[in-house]
Amino acid sequence: MKAEKRKWLNNHIRKLIDVHKKSQKMFADIRVLSYTNSEVASIVEIQRKTRRKIISDFMHIYKEELKVNDLEASAIIADNIICAIAEEISFGTNDIVKNRILDEGVDALMKYLYND
Repeated sequence: MKAEKRKWLNNHIRKLIDVHKKSQKMFADIRVLSYTNSEVASIVEIQRKTRRKIISDFMHIYKEELKVNDLEASAIIADNIICAIAEEISFGTNDIVKNRILDEGVDALMKYLYND
């Protein structure tokens, strides 16, 4: 079971990284526009809720193994961590091999969410 959870998290983050890398300028533009344009902000919020629903659904699959008590709040925290990992790998300027960041991020999520 632990390997399945790790694999899902790893794949989920990799998909987000792929989308970020394919559209780096667009993501930067959307971020700026979301602060000044209510329509863009609304679309960004819908996407955020969709991401969190996906994470919440994943957490429900392994609900019996969760360490956290509040699934809704935990999904928000997990989403923020996942986005931070994807953005660091996609846009960050550091000398660390990107897989190291991904592996440590998945480890952190596993330790936060699950008992095993």
